[in-house]
Amino acid sequence: MINKLRTTVLLSILCSTLMAQNLYDATSIKEIKLNFPRGDWNKFLDSAKQNHSEARLKGTLQLEGQKYEQVGVRYKGNSSYFGSIKKGIIKLPLNVKLAKGQKINNKYETLKLSNVNRDASFLREALSYEIVSSYMPAPQCNFAKVYVNDKYLGLYNSVEAIDEAFIDNYIPKPIVATSKGEIVAKSPQNDNKKGENKEKKKEKDKMWLVKCDPEWTAEEPKNCPKGDKASLMYLGEDSTCYMSLYDMDKDGDWRAFIQFVKILNTEPDKIERYLNVDQTIWMLALNTVMVNLDSYNGLFSHNYYLLFGPDGRFTPLIWDLNMSLGGFAFDGKSQAPLNTEQLQLLAPMQHMDNNKRPLIAQLLNIPMYRKVYVAHIKTILNDWFVNEKYLKRGKEIAQLIDSQVNDDKNKHYSYQDFKDNLTKSVGTGADKMIGIEELMKKRTEFLTALPILQKNAPILDGLPTPSVLNDKSILKIKAKGATRIWFLVRDNPSKAFRYMPFADDGQHGDDTANDGTWGVVFEKKAGMQYYIIAENEDAVTLSPSNASKVFYTLD
Repeated sequence: MINKLRTTVLLSILCSTLMAQNLYDATSIKEIKLNFPRGDWNKFLDSAKQNHSEARLKGTLQLEGQKYEQVGVRYKGNSSYFGSIKKGIIKLPLNVKLAKGQKINNKYETLKLSNVNRDASFLREALSYEIVSSYMPAPQCNFAKVYVNDKYLGLYNSVEAIDEAFIDNYIPKPIVATSKGEIVAKSPQNDNKKGENKEKKKEKDKMWLVKCDPEWTAEEPKNCPKGDKASLMYLGEDSTCYMSLYDMDKDGDWRAFIQFVKILNTEPDKIERYLNVDQTIWMLALNTVMVNLDSYNGLFSHNYYLLFGPDGRFTPLIWDLNMSLGGFAFDGKSQAPLNTEQLQLLAPMQHMDNNKRPLIAQLLNIPMYRKVYVAHIKTILNDWFVNEKYLKRGKEIAQLIDSQVNDDKNKHYSYQDFKDNLTKSVGTGADKMIGIEELMKKRTEFLTALPILQKNAPILDGLPTPSVLNDKSILKIKAKGATRIWFLVRDNPSKAFRYMPFADDGQHGDDTANDGTWGVVFEKKAGMQYYIIAENEDAVTLSPSNASKVFYTLD
């Protein structure tokens, strides 16, 4: 019996967008009101931040008709805080922590409120997270009007925190995208909700986070090799050599982290056991296409998390995108900021020879990973930039927030700059901000014309169709120009995809030998998830193209 083929999207963030009253609903602007009993609240928060203290000021939060007592508030950020202070801007980034036992929408315990630092367009963070979420788990992001003690501070980005609640949502809640484009919830296979919750808790207990962002004021530990920020260079077995560069959850394991870093730097051919390589390559490709240099790819090699999952591997998560799309111009190779043309023409193989960026140098020097990286770049370009979808979404977001930006008296740029920056550069000197279209129109032309993106990839004919023969499941697919085809499969969302080879030898349900029809024989399990990589010496093709965020499933 032929199994019904569907495309399955594993993203709990998409689940939450289907819920009413979602805190991060992208179509609405929230109103957040904070009240403190003391009038000098800003002096307290400023003093704590200047002294690098995590102390919080207790107050009250009002949000969508709900009141939350005893919330703790502090300033957050580095350049977004200190750069704003230098300019006398009173609209500063805020971190709001609810009291124990309180949750917004029954899930969120923290508000991360970004002051839209150095983004005249007001679009970079929200638009970039939307693009990223097409290919890998990412925080949700929208806008909020923020008041403190009844004084309006301005329009902020509200970004979902990467924390325990994010981990809870990361554990997959499958969504099925049918061939008609309908989005429907997949019925759970086990109706025992108590049992499901117990199993989910067991998986969650195995997960923990590493924030990859150096403590910039910390002294370098003695007797340690010199690293380069949070770039994952191997600094030996002593965990104290890493503690000022990476912030680990209390439940984390330094031994597991150091072992992963060691393998990455010394035996990258074994890295699949320790790292979700596909999601890592998506992160690198997204940083490259969107010129997101305030990231692993740029000068400071930071602004990402590593999530240790139940499969025993680390998965990267992109964080802090307010300076994506050319907002930060230091690539980590030149001491001077890149000019407009250099940003537009930034090479996709930047840092391939730089041992201070092992995620790039070690992974992209493996031919298969390099070809997948190029394929991901092509997918991002075709999905968002060749068709100018990014520009359409930018205009839609700008229209939504237009009047609120105009009313924001504490914004970092003028209202006219906001109107202009989607298309062209604004500001002067250190405050110059490249236009998003100005950057991405030329960049898209440059990238798509590169010889490495012009190489002929295998062509897959139709969707891979499963069938049954002699109690065994067979998956076969027609392909042109392929020398190898891989079946990446897992029978549990908490496990890593494993590789199985297709064959064109007439012995794997693939018709006759060397006829261009490839087959793989496997033992079917309900709910199996899979995708395809077809390879030749020059390039690869993935099916679906945005795997492994999207994949096929066997019911």
